[in-house]
Amino acid sequence: MGLINQYAELVTNKPVLVLIIALVFTGAMLYSVTKLQMINIDYEDILPEGNEVIDAFDFVENEFGGSGSAIIVIEIDPSSANSNEPSDIRDPRVMRYIDILTQQSQYVDYVNRVSSASQLIKASNQGYIPNSLKSIKNILNNNPFSNQYISNDYSMSLIKINLDEDASDNAEEIEKQLSELIDKTERPAGIKVQLAGETLKQPILQRETENDMNKTSLFSIIGIVLILFILFRSIKNTLLPLMTILFGVIWALGFTNF
Repeated sequence: MGLINQYAELVTNKPVLVLIIALVFTGAMLYSVTKLQMINIDYEDILPEGNEVIDAFDFVENEFGGSGSAIIVIEIDPSSANSNEPSDIRDPRVMRYIDILTQQSQYVDYVNRVSSASQLIKASNQGYIPNSLKSIKNILNNNPFSNQYISNDYSMSLIKINLDEDASDNAEEIEKQLSELIDKTERPAGIKVQLAGETLKQPILQRETENDMNKTSLFSIIGIVLILFILFRSIKNTLLPLMTILFGVIWALGFTNF
């Protein structure tokens, strides 16, 4: 008698025993699933080319050099060419905004030190930011460190945040506090602000992809349920295959922990 026939006979003659064994095994696999350890994923390898978030990280790293610190990126983003909005990142309105973010960022948890172009300007101007763009240009042009914070086309500036040794384990909390700081700080019109930096890459990209992944999973489940119901025209016969899939996923994940 073949193995399949023996299994069929066992299920037919002792269904309760088979069910108990299956439930016990499923419980063991479910416990194994809870012991699985997640590892960090490099989202650059799985996201499609041209993703705006990835491009922003790459641009910052290429332009200013990558680091393990957090970075606040301030960009010129005017709504129209003839508007009164800043067209140069060195505009006094932008520099005052950068200075506010620089000072407030120092109170975020796990932050050791914050540096920006506004500090270079204040250090050379008795602690104040000039009211004229010309004065700011003169100060930054004579400072050899200004290119660490200002892009070559004067459309972007960085606030560099040095984090302590516990930052990598608390990246989500740091990202949350910095995002709240950016949201509540009034910014000049025509300015776009976003977070970057190696430490914040994981929570930012996870947030960017989470909604799409949730929607995809939901639509997939709904689609499977509809197809099964159309085929079987029975709630019972629709749920049975789904239970098979559920048990299969639990068993598969459970085995990966061994």
